[in-house]
Amino acid sequence: MDTVEIPLLKYRITLRRLPWREEFALKPAKNEDPTLNFLAHAMVGVSGMAPIASPAEALKLLKSLPQAIRSRVWLIYRGSLPEMRHFITKSLYEAPKPTDFNRRVKIEEGERDEKADAATRQMESRFGVQETREAQAVGQQLFAQAKQRGALVPASPENEGAD
Repeated sequence: MDTVEIPLLKYRITLRRLPWREEFALKPAKNEDPTLNFLAHAMVGVSGMAPIASPAEALKLLKSLPQAIRSRVWLIYRGSLPEMRHFITKSLYEAPKPTDFNRRVKIEEGERDEKADAATRQMESRFGVQETREAQAVGQQLFAQAKQRGALVPASPENEGAD
């Protein structure tokens, strides 16, 4: 835990670094100094005193200090914290433009159709047109029966209902 100790006369005020989620969750009451609220939540303890149990207790202690000292404590606290870490991502995925994607899909579908047609022509030349059509009809019948039994499961949730 990152802490900052601020010497004040014979006392040492210890403040912790607040995580960003906690920092953004702080909502000061109306007519209340937001820095005071922030310091109260960050306060861990004061040397020579009982540990700070709650932000309300810390707020009471901070309000007893003069405004000039509170503002100096705030400046020292914010200036003493280590630098904030910034995360960046490199080489993000860049989606193709929709027109380019559609064009690529059409090309791939055309290639797939050409391969299927070539396989059908090869089967027709090897086994004959009539026999190939009968084999296709049997395959379609098996597929329909399996679908009725519920034996076919969609490959992914997006494909459900797509027939």
